[in-house]
Amino acid sequence: MKFRNLLCCCLGLMVPIMGLQANDADTIYTKDRVSAQQFVLFPWGGMPGKTANFWGAPASMDATMKGLWEAGFNTTGFTELENIKVARKYGLSVIANGYPMKAKMDDEQALAAVKKMLSPYKNDKNLLAIYLQDEPPSSSFKRLGIAVKAIRAVDSRVLPYINLLPNYASNGMLGAESYEAYIDKFVQQCNPKFLSYDNYAIFESTGLDADRFYSNLETMRAKALHFKLPFWNIVLGNCHFEYAPPSQATISLQMYSSLAYGVRGLAYFTYFTPTSGNYRLAAIDQFGHKTKTWDYIQFANLQLHKLAPTYLKLSSVGVFHTPNVPKGCRGLESSVYLSGITGKDLLVGEFEAPDKTPYILVVNKSLTTSTPYMPTFKASGKVMYTNAYLGTDDDFSGENCFLAPGQGMLLHLQRVKE
Repeated sequence: MKFRNLLCCCLGLMVPIMGLQANDADTIYTKDRVSAQQFVLFPWGGMPGKTANFWGAPASMDATMKGLWEAGFNTTGFTELENIKVARKYGLSVIANGYPMKAKMDDEQALAAVKKMLSPYKNDKNLLAIYLQDEPPSSSFKRLGIAVKAIRAVDSRVLPYINLLPNYASNGMLGAESYEAYIDKFVQQCNPKFLSYDNYAIFESTGLDADRFYSNLETMRAKALHFKLPFWNIVLGNCHFEYAPPSQATISLQMYSSLAYGVRGLAYFTYFTPTSGNYRLAAIDQFGHKTKTWDYIQFANLQLHKLAPTYLKLSSVGVFHTPNVPKGCRGLESSVYLSGITGKDLLVGEFEAPDKTPYILVVNKSLTTSTPYMPTFKASGKVMYTNAYLGTDDDFSGENCFLAPGQGMLLHLQRVKE
């Protein structure tokens, strides 16, 4: 995540990651929480340890893991394999550091390295993934493909994790003639079980760069559908360089926008504030204290857990923006279910339930202004919404037609019985 250039086939991405089993932690830590096997929710980056490091002040691993659970995560940041036992205590899956796999290896060397690394943890239900590399150029894909193959040979349940560059990277950085070609090369050479990328687009001086943020979601969703893969989005959870300080609106907007595009994983860069440069206001500061961002992220994560039982059943069938359509995106005329919708600046993700019930996820794209809105469905029926605080299905009426800055709401049409 250190990109320094400031500057059903309805839905493969709706299919839970295959081959994984549920955590077996105590019910208190997994009750009413979506599992990482269904939707990955984690803090992107490393974690503080026994001594001060890039990720902050010395910290108790037990307290750190408990804090992640309290913040609503179901998966750790990149940590040492030995910390699985602490993560398990709090119902967390683990993304382990894959440092032994950083070197260039042939097939036999990679297989030996993975066996040595994973043998004590083979078949451990809490080991979700091995982190291999962030933002690789396509010239690294062959090497990474060898590591991927070795991990699968030793434990097919474990996900090799490679996070891709954003679409504002130059072709030289991508090592490809286009961003689409870069993703194609990755799939061909690394044979992934999911796609993951990051795109930071909220700035101190100009706010949200909608073209930059949503065009990348468009491309990633299209590729995920094409390859029948789920995808994860890594969003901005701190301020650094010229990026804006987090707010409830920036966190909510990024989460709900990602959901509208059908993601199956979400991470915040970062949760622990790096002890470098002008990094600040991640959820935990450089001295180990909670910031207001911790509350923002917890508030968003807990909503996701309430929406998940409904959201996870849905298949993405379309996405549009209205009235302002970012570059590379589509407008209201492409809507599958709506003939119209009022509102100031909206994003609408369209989904289908297994019983063909139409769902829409409406997002207020403004970071500063609330908006009333009202959809008009093409079909007849009663409009309902899924309460993001209670998890219940309720009438879409009264004050529910307002969205706060960055807020989203999941609605569905209860058809009239003939």
